[in-house]
Amino acid sequence: MNPAKRIRIPSPATLLLSTRSRLLCAAALLLSPAVALADDTFGTAIAIEPGDTAGAISPVGDVDYYKFTIDSAQRVVIAIKASAVGVPATDCSLFLYDSQNQSPGQHIASSGVVSTPRIESLLQTGTYYVRVAHWSSSATGAYRLVLKTQSSAIPITQLIQDNFDVRNDWEVYKFTLNSPGYVELLQIRPQVSTPLINLNITLRDEAGGYVFSGPDAAFLNPGTYFITVNSATNAPNTGDFSLKLFTPDNATAVKDGTISGRIDVPNDSDHFRFVVPGNAPKTVRFRISGSVNLRPVLMNESGQSPTRFDPSQSHDREVSLNPGVYFLYLFGYNSSGVGSYGNYTLNLSGLLPAAPEISIQQPAGTGLIDGKSSRKFETVVVGSSKGISRTFTIRNTGGKALSGIKVSIRGKDSGNFRFKSRPATTLAPGKQTTFRVQFKPVTKGKKAAWLHVTSNDADENPFDIRVTGKAVRK
Repeated sequence: MNPAKRIRIPSPATLLLSTRSRLLCAAALLLSPAVALADDTFGTAIAIEPGDTAGAISPVGDVDYYKFTIDSAQRVVIAIKASAVGVPATDCSLFLYDSQNQSPGQHIASSGVVSTPRIESLLQTGTYYVRVAHWSSSATGAYRLVLKTQSSAIPITQLIQDNFDVRNDWEVYKFTLNSPGYVELLQIRPQVSTPLINLNITLRDEAGGYVFSGPDAAFLNPGTYFITVNSATNAPNTGDFSLKLFTPDNATAVKDGTISGRIDVPNDSDHFRFVVPGNAPKTVRFRISGSVNLRPVLMNESGQSPTRFDPSQSHDREVSLNPGVYFLYLFGYNSSGVGSYGNYTLNLSGLLPAAPEISIQQPAGTGLIDGKSSRKFETVVVGSSKGISRTFTIRNTGGKALSGIKVSIRGKDSGNFRFKSRPATTLAPGKQTTFRVQFKPVTKGKKAAWLHVTSNDADENPFDIRVTGKAVRK
């Protein structure tokens, strides 16, 4: 029952105990059968919102009911944690019901008999009911019911700083990825002298699909993602904690020159993004120095490492890199595994000239050559209402903004092709845009035209792509 509810006791009793949970347990032993309690049926379940709700199993045999509503399909976490700091969690079991099944044996999920009871489930829009019962038919105790939903998730961009005050605490965070790329999640120390606590960390996509557990990394497509964190079973599992998220969107852009930085705490890392411009490989020099031991990790947009830096060796080296976008991670490194922290200097050279550079792909990931590449559309029936469409991707692989982007179709058969969508007119270094071309012929026969893409690229303006297709009659 909820601590605020009143229980009818047939004879007075006076007890003096040090904690509220012990008071509830001792009082329950003196009780004769109590009257029906306000939250002891589905019909009178207590409505709750995402967060914590205080409750108690008392008297002996008490069962508590709660209800909540979600307005969209989403993953939900329900858990039991200790009622207060320093108080053991009451041994409870959880049962989840939907609005169509409201008898004790018809639950749609349960926690089972475990020391850290929880239910994680992907639920559809609707109202749901939670039943809380003690493992033992002769025991009582206080608890806190935790409800976390994707709708209530805390938005983050990079750094998470939070606290778990009791065992089996939970939190859900979310972030949006705008560009495809390599995403890494680290647990770092909140302060230099603060030890790491044991956490269970899970990353899922918007549909509830599993991505990874624990500090890890993966290549992700654009979308919204959710990080579920709870205190682990093994101690230390309470206290302050920090997580750091690295995505293509939050990397610090760098180019030729020197940057001064600092690794603030052990296990921390800094994250940089740079572009190798042009159409041919370039030799890029990395010089990293300072009072902190660093483990550099270099990756391309696909999460592949073109070279490996040995932490025990000097970080002054030259690497041949193909044109494209790269990410450099600088991890505080110590052979003891604790991590290192302090000041550093990063110098990059070989990336100039920082000029705009156009790259066009079709399909995405397959580069086209100006004036030489062509794309063939499937055969289409004259008069077809839909036609056939293809999507082209324009990327700026240079070091300055690619601007003045315009597309047009030329040639004697240009009237058989048209744009379904047009690209952005300006792209920052490393960014991309798309345009869609449709083949919708008006007469039968073989058709050919040229796509012209103009921009401020120095040597590929315009960028020409031949398109062909065949039209037939029914």
